[in-house]
Amino acid sequence: MTAKDSITNSVNVAVRLDGDQDGVIDENDCADTSEGATVDANGCADSQKDSDGDGVKDDKDTCEDTPEGTQVDLNGCPMGSIWTGTILTFYKLDNTDPSLAENQDRITENVWITRNNVEGGQIYNAVIESASSKNTSPAGTAWAEGIIADYDTLNYSLFRSATVKPKNSVGKTYVVHLIFDDIYLSIKILSWSSKKRGVFSLIFS
Repeated sequence: MTAKDSITNSVNVAVRLDGDQDGVIDENDCADTSEGATVDANGCADSQKDSDGDGVKDDKDTCEDTPEGTQVDLNGCPMGSIWTGTILTFYKLDNTDPSLAENQDRITENVWITRNNVEGGQIYNAVIESASSKNTSPAGTAWAEGIIADYDTLNYSLFRSATVKPKNSVGKTYVVHLIFDDIYLSIKILSWSSKKRGVFSLIFS
């Protein structure tokens, strides 16, 4: 074989790089995928994708396929409406029966807030709960300390997580998401009794 033949029959080797080492070559890849991240066929991790185009990355988005143009919260879920009712104050007095309507803060048909005397515990939703639970009550609500103007940027959690100790929450203002109604409102805790008397009072707007 002559030198000319050798040049003619040489093989061109293309180097195909995978800079972030996610198994997808750079020319088809989402750049700078975190090491060890699970990726799709395009080399994109959920933290790099926004499949429904709502501005929230897939790894943070708990509401998939949000309709285009929908205003969403930090979790990628459609924003609810703000309570537009009048300012109301509710009081539950000493040792009053939590099963009676006058001792329940009936905010909507889905949320009736009251407090049991015997348990001496926290408030609960009498529509769907017969007693309170530190892990779930009041069911159908999510709480965050703050003001209603910031409702779309607050981090919501259970009542107990938001207040830590309800007796220490007196005088504080919380934004409450009524989940079934998808309404946000401001609630200030005015009083909270000890010694299993079941007393509490709220002002909401």
